[in-house]
Amino acid sequence: MKPMMRRLFLLLGALLLLSGLALAQSEEPQGPIHPRGPVKEGKQSPKQPDATTGDQQQSSDTSGQASSRDNRGDASAPLGDVQEHPDSDSADTGELHLWNPHKADKDVEVGDYHMRRKNYPAAESRYREALEYQNNNAPAMFGLAQALEKEKKHEEAVQYYTLYLKTLPNGPKASDSRAALQRLGRTGA
Repeated sequence: MKPMMRRLFLLLGALLLLSGLALAQSEEPQGPIHPRGPVKEGKQSPKQPDATTGDQQQSSDTSGQASSRDNRGDASAPLGDVQEHPDSDSADTGELHLWNPHKADKDVEVGDYHMRRKNYPAAESRYREALEYQNNNAPAMFGLAQALEKEKKHEEAVQYYTLYLKTLPNGPKASDSRAALQRLGRTGA
């Protein structure tokens, strides 16, 4: 009789657990959770920012924890940063790339594809983009140097071959970089 009772209690417990989960999913969220979608005009939540003034009202939650809405990863420069630091890189482009080695590796892969197809301007573009996402990516440096050399941009090619050798002096393409520097009339590092 005991195994039968144990099974009955387990089945009853599982049923209660499932019904509790179903009930929890059907209820409206409580607390400082705000809808993610755009607020329809005329139906603005009191905790949402006022669209006309730009002011944001404070929530009554004082736990000190930021909501996911507040941490969306805004990578733009702070307001007034360009005026305060006119010599910074963000003043020139207005765009900031985050450190992303995976994106850089993918750009190198696509750049290599364009190099095999002898589409040197496209390869150059992808290698440059890879260096924006990871400025010490040696394969991107070497690929960019090769693309620039093929495009007869020898001075810039020398810079990137040299940069590759500074990054990976004994890397897999170090001997090729030194040979290219000799071919371009420069001494290797």
